[in-house]
Amino acid sequence: MLRVLYSRVGTSLSCSAPRALSAAEHMVARGVRTTPAAAAAKDGSSGEAKEPTPSAETSGAGQNEAATAAAAGATAAGEGEAAAAAAGEGEAAAAAAGEKKRPWWKGPEKDPYDPFDTDYSAPMPLQNPLSTGARISLALLGLFSIGSSTYVLSTFDIPEDHPLYEGKDAGLVAKLVANCKYMYNSIAGESNKPLLPDPLPPPFYKPYTLIVGLDEVLIHTKYDARTGFQTLKRPGMDAFLREVSSLYEVVVWSVKSFIVSGPVLSSIDPFEKMFAYKLYRPSCKSNDDGAPVKDLTRINRPLHRVISIEADPSRVASHPDNVLLVPAWTGAPGDNELGALLPFLRAVVADKVADVRLLLKFYGHENVGRKFVAHMRERRARAALESSQREAARELLAQAEATKPDAE
Repeated sequence: MLRVLYSRVGTSLSCSAPRALSAAEHMVARGVRTTPAAAAAKDGSSGEAKEPTPSAETSGAGQNEAATAAAAGATAAGEGEAAAAAAGEGEAAAAAAGEKKRPWWKGPEKDPYDPFDTDYSAPMPLQNPLSTGARISLALLGLFSIGSSTYVLSTFDIPEDHPLYEGKDAGLVAKLVANCKYMYNSIAGESNKPLLPDPLPPPFYKPYTLIVGLDEVLIHTKYDARTGFQTLKRPGMDAFLREVSSLYEVVVWSVKSFIVSGPVLSSIDPFEKMFAYKLYRPSCKSNDDGAPVKDLTRINRPLHRVISIEADPSRVASHPDNVLLVPAWTGAPGDNELGALLPFLRAVVADKVADVRLLLKFYGHENVGRKFVAHMRERRARAALESSQREAARELLAQAEATKPDAE
């Protein structure tokens, strides 16, 4: 009886004895949630466990439990510090590896001028993800497109005299392959179709073809804030076109569309007497950069009798031997480049040159008119000198013949 009473009194005294609260208990008292491992790490951050203050009446069992809890807290704190250190080392290693492996073309992870400090290395979330209904609709649309294309190709009839014709009893796959080849050849044939019809018969036939560029060769377009866009004619253009149209089959070829160049050509040649044919941007091909290139093989004329007057050599890059370069006109009033070409163009027709490409190569494709005039003057001077020398030689021979009988 006395032993039971003593145990109850000791238990009540030990329960009412004050003791120090742990960090986890403080956080719970303040309403902050925490995990047991974090609480253990928090309590053991100083490396020593905080033991509760024992009372004089605390029993031996209570002391053993407090010692066991303190040891467990110290062990958990040590493990928490080790885990935190390992996590810090892992983050540092990952950061170093990321800096080494990050490609140079992706730029820095963060923009130094970004006020929001945006992390560009993180994957961007999809702004407007497609709903399930939208995905089903797109899938159905794709299936409908494939089915309709297959039906059209399978029901398309190739002419029976065509070499790709497989017969009426051919399988579906064979018909699809043959129809695809037939359509591709048709499209490719249209792209390689000649741009000009066959030459006119005599007496309208002209043996030489002169291709003249429009932009910066015959005209120049400028913009004025007061008057808007203005199209200027190059000095001497009208006289040049009147003369060459009587000697050559003149084809004007613009790298712009008909909407832009059509009205300009109609104002230059309102009665359609100077230009035999007019070509525009759709008649050009495109190079790797998308710039227009004139393919002279499609004009249906022999290239050894074709001269192309251009200001930009890249527009006839596929046939540089046929180009006759003139300086690009930018609106200067004293220009006379077109008039300087007339003597050369007259001589080509008059002398019936067999291959104009050799003649253009001889004069270097640039400043051909002035070089030709200088060369002709030099030849005339040389011919005059040779003629005078021959005349002097004849006079000397005549004098020698006259004095020969007197000597005898």
